Amino acid sequence: GIAYLRLYWSSTDFEEEKVPTEYLLNPLNILKEDTTTTAWPYEASEMSIASGPRLLESVAGEENLFTLHTRDMNDNRRWTPTSSELSGYISAGESTKILGFTYDKDGDYIVSLTPDLSGEYDLFITVNGVDIVGSPFRIRIVPGPTSPQHTLIEGEGWDRAIAGIEAFFIVTLRDKKLNHRGTSIGEDIRVESDKVTFSCVDQGVGVFRCSYTSTVATPSSPIEVTLRVNGEFVFGPLPNAKIIEVAAKTCDSTAGITYFFELT
Repeated sequence: GIAYLRLYWSSTDFEEEKVPTEYLLNPLNILKEDTTTTAWPYEASEMSIASGPRLLESVAGEENLFTLHTRDMNDNRRWTPTSSELSGYISAGESTKILGFTYDKDGDYIVSLTPDLSGEYDLFITVNGVDIVGSPFRIRIVPGPTSPQHTLIEGEGWDRAIAGIEAFFIVTLRDKKLNHRGTSIGEDIRVESDKVTFSCVDQGVGVFRCSYTSTVATPSSPIEVTLRVNGEFVFGPLPNAKIIEVAAKTCDSTAGITYFFELT
């Protein structure tokens, strides 16, 4: 900011007035007239502060940005780039993500973070190795958008079935970093085949149970299935469809069922 110094004196005989320069001692090196000078702040210190909504909640698999406002040791705002060492990281599980710092303007830096794992973690920002005001910050990493190609499909019914018996598999929505989406709101799951009808029921938190019953064993002509998430093919359209084998049900002599066979 702007700084200046003026000396005044007064007595019972005269009103307050500025001290004439001829009465000042030369060793004080006082300027002979009013002079304006600029007082620059020190380099960035741990008094710096960070702000922005992404500092509290960021998205996995995406670049998230917030701002670091550099301040000197006397808490003065800075207006220029600093030579101080800026660093930061987030410890997410067994991995550590390093933060990036890019000078913006007026002493501010853009901080970038691209996390992989969703969850709640501590985010550290330091200047010359010392935590800034508020560090470590508690940050929540939420899953990214649903990625159809990274959908998780589990269950025996996704590979094989027995004729006449209901088969099923579980579809779990994930983002491109394999984080479970954790929500089914606005999500659309469609399983289609020209031989059987599939029913997918929302179990909540981004999980769907898809069931079907094939009444015909298909050893020579398996079921070709396409799965779409939000309109996008998980494995691509035909001929990249999923193949499900349907085996004939074994005859059970203890079941009390009468089996009829054609005479040849």
